[in-house]
Amino acid sequence: MSEGSQVTEKRTSGRSLGWAVFFAEFFLCCGMATYFYANYIMTDIIHLPVDQVSGIMAVGSIVAVVLIFIEGFLVTNTRTKFGQYRPWIVGSYFVLVAAIFILMFLDGDSMLVVALCFVLYSLAAFAAVAPASPKYTLFANISGSDNDLRNLLNARMWGGNSVSNFIVSAILFPMIALLSIGGSEIWGWRITQIIMIVATTIGVIIICKISAPYDQCSAANGAPEVEEEHVSAGEMIKAVVTNRPALAITLADFFRYAGVNVFSLLTIYQCAYVIGDMVLTSTVMAAYSLATIIGSFASTGITKLFGGRKRMSIIVSLIAGVAFVLVGFFGQSSVWLIALIAIAGFFNSPIDSVGVVMYMDAGEYWIAKTGKDTRPFIMNMQPLVIQAATAVASVIMGVALTTSGFIAGEALTAAGAQTLTMWLGMATGAGFILFALCLILIHNISDKKMEEYMRLNAENGLTLE
Repeated sequence: MSEGSQVTEKRTSGRSLGWAVFFAEFFLCCGMATYFYANYIMTDIIHLPVDQVSGIMAVGSIVAVVLIFIEGFLVTNTRTKFGQYRPWIVGSYFVLVAAIFILMFLDGDSMLVVALCFVLYSLAAFAAVAPASPKYTLFANISGSDNDLRNLLNARMWGGNSVSNFIVSAILFPMIALLSIGGSEIWGWRITQIIMIVATTIGVIIICKISAPYDQCSAANGAPEVEEEHVSAGEMIKAVVTNRPALAITLADFFRYAGVNVFSLLTIYQCAYVIGDMVLTSTVMAAYSLATIIGSFASTGITKLFGGRKRMSIIVSLIAGVAFVLVGFFGQSSVWLIALIAIAGFFNSPIDSVGVVMYMDAGEYWIAKTGKDTRPFIMNMQPLVIQAATAVASVIMGVALTTSGFIAGEALTAAGAQTLTMWLGMATGAGFILFALCLILIHNISDKKMEEYMRLNAENGLTLE
């Protein structure tokens, strides 16, 4: 078989994995469902004061940042008979679902309970994003230098993510209410989490099965366990700090995820305490997720329409930012809240679909420039900045709830409701606008030039083909 035929066969095989990636991500995202409401579990189920919850989440996220930073070094240099990446994927997801499940059995505000909440949240915060770098690097290995396939696999991944979020968002709170034994809400959360653990297990099995041939030191790839060149810590850090595409997307994502996390943390309080209907949270998040489904499947076309990943990300982030800012003015109406968040979700989704690819691109640029493959570490910047952004968002949540006069179980005043609504809209919108500015001011490589680097690396045998 000719070399061209082999490449074509591999690309065809890679495309056939697209839907497998979709379903793997669909089930894996179920493990994230209750994690997104850890703040509500601590304030309204465990009954911790807002300042303690804000502190736990802020410091816990900082601990997660440190762990993720260490993970970046470890993943890059991991060599096991089970592969380089899959052990991290499996371990992370099971730590996540176990930590949140144990959290649901705590009650009260004793020092022991606070300490346990801190430890469990820190582990969950780390495990929630730890699989990202291993998964994304595997997708880069599958796609090689095929830019369209790289976009396709990530679009399928975010499609599965969006569909899962839509379904889970729509049924989560009704499910919790239905499964609340004897009217006990906490039992509704616990039983729901058991269901999510089963779904996560299915996702782990699928992702491990389909990624085995592409795991660099995997026995399934027929590769013996050999000692490969290790990249030093200094080289990894240099690959981010002096690599403008990597630095740009890292800073940009920090601001965007700070905004996204403010939205995630405050929406349940907006529905329960401003609009007065906690179950509305499911409707709002379902609308957001449905919009992201549409956006993820349209992302490939939108990217081509705007001439590449970088240009597209700048344009749609500005639109999403404006939509969120408008929430600050009109978000006390359930109709406006749902409509504006759906618009923001649609335009945020293409960024999610290609955002991780921009980290891959930065890695490709660095390979072409230095010959050093630091892609796992560069891609680990995304989960790192997600948790750094979560720490900032947790502080913003504490300030927003405090300045709004929040007391668990009690209605907000009119002024408090307006204050909370403004925090939700303005803080989230600012994150998206700053994302665009970082790409405009720092990222110095055009989309066309980045494709040239990818082809050059493939021709020189510097990336997996």
